[in-house]
Amino acid sequence: MDWRFMWRRDLFEWEAEMLRHLICEIGTAAFRNEGPDSTMWPADLSNCYSVKSAYSILSEAPNPSSQIIINKVWNKFMPLKVSVFAWQVIQNRFPSKENLVKRGILTVDAHFCEGGYGIIESTSHLFLECPTAVKVWSDIICWLGVSASSHNQISDNFIAFSGVFQGKKSQETGLRIIWLACLWSIWKARNAKIFQNKDICCSSIVEETKLLS
Repeated sequence: MDWRFMWRRDLFEWEAEMLRHLICEIGTAAFRNEGPDSTMWPADLSNCYSVKSAYSILSEAPNPSSQIIINKVWNKFMPLKVSVFAWQVIQNRFPSKENLVKRGILTVDAHFCEGGYGIIESTSHLFLECPTAVKVWSDIICWLGVSASSHNQISDNFIAFSGVFQGKKSQETGLRIIWLACLWSIWKARNAKIFQNKDICCSSIVEETKLLS
């Protein structure tokens, strides 16, 4: 079967890739002339759509270890928007400049960190490697009165930070809250720089983290 699609505009590269994937998927479908058409939802045993099964697909991590980390991000003590954002960051599905370039929304020359260091704004750079982020995390660690090793991978950093009190489960939840709050505060400061032209201040980010957590 020959599929002919018509679009109101040219597709971005990431959209064209999705279209190619769609064509491959529907190319394997077998169509029958007899009987009415029906819709089936393979993610549920009943073959009927349910919100629960859709949520399960969306929240599924690529491997079991990542799933454990993602499950720990959801915290009843934090605003839902913060947990949702952290869930996106851990899976690298948030609108960093690097991701926006990949999606064709920004040009290559617009994907640098707002800190002015001439580095691509990737997930690890924005939240962990940028000198601003390094200073913020250092001040947070100092505020807690502990020592912790630094990791340049979001998932590893989350695990290490949550365990700085060495197995004290009663304090692990509090550390997760602080980590989530710091992530959110860095993101807010970055957006304020872009959309409101406000200077990024490490001490303000630290105070915002303390207040939120």
